[in-house]
Amino acid sequence: MPETIDELLADIQKLARRIERLDPGDPARQKLEAQRADLRETARHIADATRHPMAIATQIEALEARLREIDQLMIKQGFTERRVGKAIQDPGAYSHNINKAIAEDHAVEVRSINEQLARLRSVAGPTGSDAPDA
Repeated sequence: MPETIDELLADIQKLARRIERLDPGDPARQKLEAQRADLRETARHIADATRHPMAIATQIEALEARLREIDQLMIKQGFTERRVGKAIQDPGAYSHNINKAIAEDHAVEVRSINEQLARLRSVAGPTGSDAPDA
């Protein structure tokens, strides 16, 4: 395991060069890609650990705001859906398909945001509404 950030970066670059030279179907490629992913995760952890807590909190707020923006694209239940429910026709049929398309279009971004939030929250510890009452 590399001892310094410089060694970590050098190891990641060496692995990247080795991976580039391999065929996509080469069995060694998966092992090298897993090693590179582990080193990248270590680098992310080191980088996050040295960040100012306010910077982390600001990034968490921005990511949460983006999730709210995506959620606001969804069509909410209308009066008929809330009060009457399904009778002869399903009043939510169109909104269901639209919401499904929106969710599919943003799935990769939402997954990435949730992964970032989990990582940042693990570094930041309890803050804001997550903090225990004093």
